[in-house]
Amino acid sequence: MPVGLPDIWVVQHLRGNLQQADEKYDDALQKLKLARNPRAESIFLRHRADLKIQQEDFNMAGQLIQTSRSLAEAERYPELIAYSRLSLGHLYRRQEAYAKAQREYKFVYEQGRRIGMRRLQQKR
Repeated sequence: MPVGLPDIWVVQHLRGNLQQADEKYDDALQKLKLARNPRAESIFLRHRADLKIQQEDFNMAGQLIQTSRSLAEAERYPELIAYSRLSLGHLYRRQEAYAKAQREYKFVYEQGRRIGMRRLQQKR
């Protein structure tokens, strides 16, 4: 996979081309799995989960978040664990499960402080 190409897929997502971005995320994830790149796979699973939240496909979003988190935990990437939990918080918020969302956001904030990632400490 050429360097920079996945960025183009994220741009499609951000531009609102959700269906096209979803197809490209699926393609990217298949290639990342074959390349055995769990870090990138975890990141793109989370991006695709965020897209699925936008599309209100909450079941698929939950599955993608769980897979992203599992990869991050298996490879011991604390920042990716936190980002997957941030997406889970967004999912809970969209489902109006505010107490669960707040629990996830609190974890992310505290994890950001613990590992020194100020970006994780910002209000969303």
